[in-house]
Amino acid sequence: SISQNLHIAKMGLNYRFGGPAKDTSSANAPAAAASESGEPPFVPGWEFDAGTRFWYSSGRYQNQNGTPNQLVSRLTYRDVIGQSGELFARADAPFGVFVKGFVGGGGLGRGKMYDEDWGLASALASVPTGFEVTESDVNGTIHYITGDLGYNVLRGRDHKVGVFAGYNRYETTMNAMGCTQLVANASGVCAPPIAGTTTTISQNDAWQSIRLGVSAEATLWDRLKIAGDVAWLPYVKYDGLDIHRLRNLFFPIQGTGKGVQAELILTYMATEKFGIGIGGRYWSMWTHYAAQTTDQANVFEVETDRYGVFLQASYRFTAGR
Repeated sequence: SISQNLHIAKMGLNYRFGGPAKDTSSANAPAAAASESGEPPFVPGWEFDAGTRFWYSSGRYQNQNGTPNQLVSRLTYRDVIGQSGELFARADAPFGVFVKGFVGGGGLGRGKMYDEDWGLASALASVPTGFEVTESDVNGTIHYITGDLGYNVLRGRDHKVGVFAGYNRYETTMNAMGCTQLVANASGVCAPPIAGTTTTISQNDAWQSIRLGVSAEATLWDRLKIAGDVAWLPYVKYDGLDIHRLRNLFFPIQGTGKGVQAELILTYMATEKFGIGIGGRYWSMWTHYAAQTTDQANVFEVETDRYGVFLQASYRFTAGR
């Protein structure tokens, strides 16, 4: 299976447009129209939040081919650290509709890649080998974009809850640098070791998914608020390219599957419009079926996971109240 885990940290900035809320009640409105706190009834207006984030993440990626009872090869990328910058925004209309999204990108590094092979013949090893595994360092890049369209089923002065549908595209390029044999030096595979300046394997992956989820936000106390969303990915399309550079072998892989994505953010509004926050994010996607496009008999299992922490700063604008 192909797995990828990434720990994430992000940083953002929010600003709200518009002046203070307007009291839309007329002079003839009954006193009962006011809340017990003396505030006028809540009237939804336009809200717009935008900001930036820094996302620090760690991830794991794994792919394997063959059958569960007779594996041929497995690549595992572990503890691959990601650091990326991000822009995000959300707009809420007075009639309940909202649009939100973010885009980001950055670098990957510090992880390890393990390449396991079973039953290598003499064409690929110095001597036939039942099992061998090599270790390499990892670097690369990460890019992603998410967009959602939703409707607030509940919305008040200090809370809102909505449902949404959206799209996510998540791309990574991971390069295995150097190579060291861990268990079978007689195989001649990365024995003696290959220098860390040489790219031995590259893994290029793109995951596209449909998102169906729930989004919520609530004020906990005075200027402190919590927000988050959870999305089920009922359809995930995977496109990958596994390049074994030393052997000049290419394995293009396509598949479909499912996944989940979740995010939680705690924000402190330093002013009425400017907020700073900290949060966490988790992504997991996997294939139910995947195969080499040039050889459909070569079946793969692919998984990826990414999780981490982010910091953000945001600015909020409001209008029409």
